[in-house]
Amino acid sequence: MVVHDRLIAEDVLALILATARRVYVGKVLGNHAVPQEDIHALLVEHARQGLRVVRLKGGDPYVFGRGGEEVLALQAAGIAFEVVPGVTAASGCSAATGIPLTHRHLAAPAASRQPPAGARVGAQHRLMDNLGSIAVVEHQLGRGQDARKHREFGHEPLAEVAEGRVGFERRADERRE
Repeated sequence: MVVHDRLIAEDVLALILATARRVYVGKVLGNHAVPQEDIHALLVEHARQGLRVVRLKGGDPYVFGRGGEEVLALQAAGIAFEVVPGVTAASGCSAATGIPLTHRHLAAPAASRQPPAGARVGAQHRLMDNLGSIAVVEHQLGRGQDARKHREFGHEPLAEVAEGRVGFERRADERRE
């Protein structure tokens, strides 16, 4: 059984054996195919039935991936598991676009955040004033709200990357035909 996210590329899904059951549990802002607690229950229930369960996640399962929550559910149920890390979106987008997250002569350390809905971001931007060049990964940046806030505080983005997956990455201001 393979329980997979929205961000898994079709060519990767095509590698799953035809005999394996596939369960889609993808999420997009405001629309979750399956609530997180139900994902936990699904993993535990099928593992207890003696099935080999693969939880296939896009990126690194511990960076905004709720992998930690899923591991805690498995531990609480006494289920043995193995985590195979992936590449987090920040590193993947950086490599795909040729823009380094850090550079010892040009950029400060990178930061990544997923702001809560309605979060006030002004204080964070004021803190960045003293850092010089910095890479900030804003999840769901395609909405443009965070980029506008950066500009309001005088931080002009070098690039805004949207849909940062292999073959799909693009600058947020580019339209796809």
